[in-house]
Amino acid sequence: MVRLPGAFDFQTLRRNWEALAREDPFWAVLTDPDKRGGKWHPGDFLASGRADVELSLAWVRGHAPAMRTRRALDFGCGAGRLTLALAEHFDEVVGVDIAPSMLAAARELDTTDGRCTWLLAEQPELPGLADRSFDLVYSSIVLQHMPPPILKRCLAELGRLTGDVLAVQVPHAPRIGLRASRSYLLRAIGSLRARARHRLARLRAGRRPAMEMHAVPRADVTAVLRGAGLDLLAVDEDDKAGPSWVSLRYCATRTRVES
Repeated sequence: MVRLPGAFDFQTLRRNWEALAREDPFWAVLTDPDKRGGKWHPGDFLASGRADVELSLAWVRGHAPAMRTRRALDFGCGAGRLTLALAEHFDEVVGVDIAPSMLAAARELDTTDGRCTWLLAEQPELPGLADRSFDLVYSSIVLQHMPPPILKRCLAELGRLTGDVLAVQVPHAPRIGLRASRSYLLRAIGSLRARARHRLARLRAGRRPAMEMHAVPRADVTAVLRGAGLDLLAVDEDDKAGPSWVSLRYCATRTRVES
């Protein structure tokens, strides 16, 4: 497991993302360096979400062709980029986020006439949502920003909510670790730790909020999903975490007990 020091608790994580949302919600969701400072056009922002969802659903359906399309959950919905895209494929979509300002931005973009519901997460668990109540539970470029203990709690909760298919993206490890020598890897980890301490100090001092990256090995993610009663259908590498990380997307299903 790769874990940067000074791991945030959930409320610190929430304050951090609320600050990011107030500063620049679209860029905080999709960090294109050319779009920082309010340069994302809403139409382009939403179009990128539709493109991502089209590719993701094609991948999911390749492994779970019988997935139903009544109800979907977008965990870490941010400003609704993927939630609104999912609403073009599902009867109802619930977007969940920890930052009130992100949800406010999502509501401003929402033209689905009530087919999207926006929910504030007060903790990793979501007691207001029933077990196995979603045909698709989806999360992309979200869990990677959570320290591993929080990530695993959220992942277990997503497993609880999955009635049919779960599709999530989680970084597996820093890419440098695949070919680097042990001494080089230790130096790199030391550098990451120093940067994390610096960012955490700035955050606590009330300066610009930090956007941290974390990874959880495939074996640990698999164990959490199986503990939630899910069976893995596929684990494939993707590029969602950027070139410095090995990012994996997981597709899992629950054995259907009802027709």
